[in-house]
Amino acid sequence: MSLLQGVLLIIGMLHSTVEGAWEVNETRLHKELFKGYNKHTHPRLPGTGPVTVTFDFQLIRILDVSARSQYITTYAWVNQFWKNNLLTWDPKEYGGVEEIHVSPEDIWVPDTLLYNNIDEEERIGGGRTTYTTNVAVQSDGRNTWLNPAMFKSICSVDITNFPFDDQECLLKFGSWAFDKSKIDLAVKNGSTLNSYYIQNGEWKMLNLSVKRNALKYQCCPHEFVDITVRVHIRRESLDYILKLIIPCSLISSMIFLGFVLPPESGERIGLSITVLLAMTVFQQLSSELMPSYGFPLLGQFYFAIMLEIGASLAVTTLILNFYHRNRRRMPKTMRKVILQWVGRLLFPCKKPKNWNEIKLSRQAIRRKVTNCSDLEAKGGLSSSESVSCGEDDYQCPKEKSTRCDQHVHTWVMQESGAVQTLSPNGARSGNRSFCNLATSPTNACNQNGGLTKDWFKKLKKNRNFRSRDKKSGRTGKKRPSSATLLNRPLAMDSLPFGGNHMLDWTEEKLKNQKEWIKAARVLDRLFLIISIIVSIVTLLTIFLRAPRFRLY
Repeated sequence: MSLLQGVLLIIGMLHSTVEGAWEVNETRLHKELFKGYNKHTHPRLPGTGPVTVTFDFQLIRILDVSARSQYITTYAWVNQFWKNNLLTWDPKEYGGVEEIHVSPEDIWVPDTLLYNNIDEEERIGGGRTTYTTNVAVQSDGRNTWLNPAMFKSICSVDITNFPFDDQECLLKFGSWAFDKSKIDLAVKNGSTLNSYYIQNGEWKMLNLSVKRNALKYQCCPHEFVDITVRVHIRRESLDYILKLIIPCSLISSMIFLGFVLPPESGERIGLSITVLLAMTVFQQLSSELMPSYGFPLLGQFYFAIMLEIGASLAVTTLILNFYHRNRRRMPKTMRKVILQWVGRLLFPCKKPKNWNEIKLSRQAIRRKVTNCSDLEAKGGLSSSESVSCGEDDYQCPKEKSTRCDQHVHTWVMQESGAVQTLSPNGARSGNRSFCNLATSPTNACNQNGGLTKDWFKKLKKNRNFRSRDKKSGRTGKKRPSSATLLNRPLAMDSLPFGGNHMLDWTEEKLKNQKEWIKAARVLDRLFLIISIIVSIVTLLTIFLRAPRFRLY
């Protein structure tokens, strides 16, 4: 046991002696190496060229890219290598000491600064004030200076293609005091992106390159060498697509509903104004994600959408104006362009109505009604024969259709686009549009395709088929015929279903109103197709201008 303790004691003493000797050798090396050394002296020996500093820039992370303030903040490792011939020694003389670490305040170090630095706290961006780690000095004079640092440099951020933009930022390093004749910078390797790089959530690294430049400035006759680090990054656009582009597109697509909504609903203008207000509110809420200056692609898209919504509001007003017209006749050129050319193109399965045939059929019916009324006035027909005569006159042609003529028993309201139809019990069927009436059977038709007998009985009992003046019968005045009554304006309260407003039974106004309603339907379909095409073209034209979508 005592022998083992003695061996351990001897080993401990030898180790302490070696460490002491090493410390003594390194201390002696420091004392002798820096004896009479001036840290401000340039390490170039007489007759030799400039000191070559090998510069190595390793980007670790992109911290921030500010479009408003035009700067980029990065975290990187900066490594510099050079040879100082004034700091050499023989390791054999100092117990094999080949490397020592000294403070940059005690030896000469290159003043490699960031030219485009704008950091208010670190105003120089290099040199002894930024790089504070010790310098490794080897026995042959080689110096190694490894430093981590944060740089805030000027970057010209172009937000024209936001949010599909690519940016290039330059970090320019070089000596501020020594020209090319005293310090020459060299690049260690072409790639400055290592495995320690940490991805940024907003920006994707595309390329990182380093280039040596030698430029002559107005201040000095000699060239100055610099190392330019080019950072090529691309903005991650998925977040902006989900938060800005898709919601905006969905809001703008609601203008399509304005051309599908029936005009008689009365909600078209309200829908267009609601979409416009929704778009305005959305822009206010998303303004924090948008650049505060310039006119980027996303801003152009918003502006185009606002114009489209405003145009749809104006077109909707025009269509509603067409729909409710019934007094003015449509110009011949407009009728030919809208109803014939555009209508046939947009509604190829529907044939235009032949108003000449309708007019001839009405005239024939009126002639028959006049004959029946004249015979009745002369007393040549009984009441049952009169009803039968009138019923036969209004029978629908079975070989053509099982529906009654919509233009015979449909009463058209003045100053309105609505119609009133007669039901078998003599009551009003309610407001219905001409578009709906054109595709729905008439309630007054019986199973055989004609008007019912009850309808004629109620019509004959009405006071329109008697003299308006009760005294006319006593004075011997002739009672007006049915044809005369059909040609005069009728009152709603004079019909079997009652009412107080005047009705327009003229064929010309009915034809005019039908034409304007059909024109409104054609314009609805036309502008619906145009709005869809314009929205898609606007979206593609604006955003496909970004460089990332170009095929070359």
